Amino acid sequence: MLETDFLTQNAITKESMFTALMRLMQEKSFSQISITEISQKAGVSRMSYYRNYQSKEDIITTYLDELFDQFISEVERNPHFNQHFGLTLFFLSCKQNELLIKNIIAHDLTALISERLNLYLTFLLKHLYENDGDHAIINPYLTEYLCGGLCKVAMVWVKNGMQESADEMVAIIEKLSHPLDKLVLDK
Repeated sequence: MLETDFLTQNAITKESMFTALMRLMQEKSFSQISITEISQKAGVSRMSYYRNYQSKEDIITTYLDELFDQFISEVERNPHFNQHFGLTLFFLSCKQNELLIKNIIAHDLTALISERLNLYLTFLLKHLYENDGDHAIINPYLTEYLCGGLCKVAMVWVKNGMQESADEMVAIIEKLSHPLDKLVLDK
């Protein structure tokens, strides 16, 4: 029981620090935000910060990891996972996390998303093709290409105010990537 309470309290602490950082990023440059400010705005001690993170960037990457872990859980629950389903989840997640993406863009931290997306995209591509019974090695250049394309498209979508729906974005990506379907696997 105590361990569950601690985990719940720790999750609340992390969420509070993430929310505080997002608010502070709207007010000042990332480099000017101090650990003390984050802790105070979150209503937690500096010790709580240092117990969970080594840097301000860790707050963002931890949150991104949690988002991608939720994404992976959804994929694993769906035995009929395919590209369309994955893209739909991706753009819906972008829509739900618009402020995060805006802050990341505004503070030139886009590499944080790119690094994380690359890791999870590699996993998803393997999952997608292993479900089809194909155990081929995923082409690493294609993974980088897809990651770069998805990141840039998502960022432009956010910058433009997300005028298109998530479904419209999926259709755009599917249309753009159709010629690449044959290049996914390096056999």
